[in-house]
Amino acid sequence: KARLTLRSPVLPNAVHDLTLPVLAHRIELQHLVGAHHVAKLLDHVLERRPMLIVGQGRAAIRHHDHLEIEHHRIAYTEAGSNSNPPVLLLHGIMSHRGVWSRTMDVLKQDFHCIAIDHLGFGDSDKPRHEDYSIPKQAERALKVADHFGFDKFIVIGHSMGGQIATYLAAILAPQRVQKLFSVDGVVTGKLSKRAQNF
Repeated sequence: KARLTLRSPVLPNAVHDLTLPVLAHRIELQHLVGAHHVAKLLDHVLERRPMLIVGQGRAAIRHHDHLEIEHHRIAYTEAGSNSNPPVLLLHGIMSHRGVWSRTMDVLKQDFHCIAIDHLGFGDSDKPRHEDYSIPKQAERALKVADHFGFDKFIVIGHSMGGQIATYLAAILAPQRVQKLFSVDGVVTGKLSKRAQNF
């Protein structure tokens, strides 16, 4: 196992640790924070190119649309060729699929990327009386993968999306998820002692 450490230059004491069993060594990134930096990490893990800081250039995202899951509209952004290995990107709470724009700018060269707005978020439907639990959101995410014909795929989740991704990979479809990246993911619903005493 290896640990990725993200430190914010604005809040130097805010350290986000991420344990990645897919890595065989330790990587530390100083002065970097944000879900988009997972793009460099993914490239590094797959040994496609050296780890570099993502530039400021923005390439056009290929496609914005929606699909219907359980009679509700789920918005998504698609980038990259569908002949490339698939990647499903899941945003966190108080967020939306746009958080992955810079990540997709990098990954789309080598991967087929789908970033969704979870039900209740972003441009997706927001029904009042619906199940927004982690297991149910994971089921919907898996149905998105089914819609695109992803037999086996990589899943990347940030914050709440990391928890959804972990549930998807560990419980719903362990045989289908090739790699799991949980960026500052929520593991339990319990606050740490440090947070409780803040």
